[in-house]
Amino acid sequence: MSLGKRVARHALHRLGLNADSLNYEAALERLKFSSIEDLYISMGKGAITGTTLAEALVPGYVRKSALGQARIAIDDEHGHDFLRGDKLEPSAAIHFMPCCSPLPGERIVGILTEGEGIQVHTIDCDRLVDHEADEDTWIDLGWNDEARQHGLAIGRLLLSCENAKGVLADVGRVIANSDGNIVKIITESRGEDFIDFIVDIEVADSTHINVIAASLRSLPAIVDVSRLRG
Repeated sequence: MSLGKRVARHALHRLGLNADSLNYEAALERLKFSSIEDLYISMGKGAITGTTLAEALVPGYVRKSALGQARIAIDDEHGHDFLRGDKLEPSAAIHFMPCCSPLPGERIVGILTEGEGIQVHTIDCDRLVDHEADEDTWIDLGWNDEARQHGLAIGRLLLSCENAKGVLADVGRVIANSDGNIVKIITESRGEDFIDFIVDIEVADSTHINVIAASLRSLPAIVDVSRLRG
């Protein structure tokens, strides 16, 4: 058990994780151990590797890179390169709406706005209720293969966490090791004990941001992680 504990701490340190700041309860359940002592004994015997432990503690942390080197930003200027739709006019301006930050892999819809072009929303965006009365402005849209294979989009997460030293550093490390890239952080609210952040992250698709969200939830200081939907 003593050997296994040393192996675990060394392996986590090598992967950039602080062994003392992690929540082992969920990891024990994932690895089917009844106690931390049993886990250390198994690691001392070589039955559990440091990488397996890290993945159980922070799912997605050691995930292989899904982005590759040929990803292209999905933005308004290049919107037509990533969308498909029977009523999608080549000359129409495209606007990916920040209220729901649509990502490849999610169902999307277009709203034709006079003088502005087409607003692209996720199908569950709260803002769509404003357009329910005028169904003629709705355009059926989908992502094409280029978006799924080579797109790089901005996903938006709302993080509620303890107002503690080092929290942002842990958040940044987990996102980076899950192949995400933080492009903006906004403090939504701040109290003596808790703080809420809006974090914009470059991701490949909806699965990618879900992996990042799951990894962040494994940090002890994180209270809640959710996508913004309007």
